[in-house]
Amino acid sequence: MVVIYVDVLLFINLILDYLLLSLASRLTGCKISNIRKIISSLIASLFSLYIFLPDLKVYLELLLNIISALVTVFAAFGYKHPKRFLRCLFTFYSVTLLYGGLMSAIWMLFKPRGMSVNNGVVYFDISPVVLIAVSVGFYVVFVLVGKVTKKSAVSAKRCSVTLYFNGKTVVGTAMVDTGHGLSDVFGCSVMIIADRSIGSKLFGQQVDFIMKLECPSESDIAKRFRISMVKTVSGERLLGSVMIDQAEVYDNGRTFRLVKPIIVLTETKIDDECSLIIPPECLQI
Repeated sequence: MVVIYVDVLLFINLILDYLLLSLASRLTGCKISNIRKIISSLIASLFSLYIFLPDLKVYLELLLNIISALVTVFAAFGYKHPKRFLRCLFTFYSVTLLYGGLMSAIWMLFKPRGMSVNNGVVYFDISPVVLIAVSVGFYVVFVLVGKVTKKSAVSAKRCSVTLYFNGKTVVGTAMVDTGHGLSDVFGCSVMIIADRSIGSKLFGQQVDFIMKLECPSESDIAKRFRISMVKTVSGERLLGSVMIDQAEVYDNGRTFRLVKPIIVLTETKIDDECSLIIPPECLQI
């Protein structure tokens, strides 16, 4: 009989849920901040405590799994649009189900020592050092796969974007970049990178203050101004950004509406044809 330690159980599931959420985020193209992933992983790990319940009926076990997935996905991805939420829910539940099925198969076939499965929850009784080493290994693999994916990405597609701010409407051409790694720390807004030409049309003379990371208290952007950390090939730097009212992305006859996206301004010219960069998530909302 395997002795199950609550602290080990929670820690293992915290790491695994973080990895599963990262995988779901990558598969759906819906980026989420590390803070939201950690919080939702903590919530999901608490659901692993029902391993201590008596053997449940299949339908009760399924119901608990669905509730766990619903709460976890809501905490991680939020609820911006029904289709987006259902896509994230289906993807996360699928990868979780696949992982659980694989672990259950290993348990039934090989009965490894220190491993226990009950009510669909998997427990490993292994050394913390080994667990940390394996977790770091998985993390490194995820990072390397992400970098390879970015480097091997095909040329980005273009689409038209309309931005709305304080009664102003600005239209520009955007590059859909799979390497777009910016995410709102609260995970609530899509972040769009724009060059100075777009900033001047949207914010007028205030664009100079935004570029200098300044914001006059009496300006109409005072409550919407923020500073964003951006990673580039030359290192990290701070850029001024503003939350606007709305944006509409047009692609192949379809319109995707973004509520209160964040415009991150850069002095660097993006492209001869484009003045904006948007993440693939914009075409999946």
